Amino acid sequence: MRSTHRSFVRIWRWPAVLAASTTAGLLSALLGQRGAWLPMSWTLLAVPLVVILGYLFRGASGTRP
Repeated sequence: MRSTHRSFVRIWRWPAVLAASTTAGLLSALLGQRGAWLPMSWTLLAVPLVVILGYLFRGASGTRP
């Protein structure tokens, strides 16, 4: 049972982090239009895109995790 829980957390940890980043970015874009809200929303929304591009380029170069 312990092994199943550990593998569940290991599998879903980073998708949950990316989902939280996306949600926080969308909320910051909706809640504030001035000040620190705008750069924060752009940064938080760019994180998943950077991760996707990193995996695409890593896959194109042929290296495996």
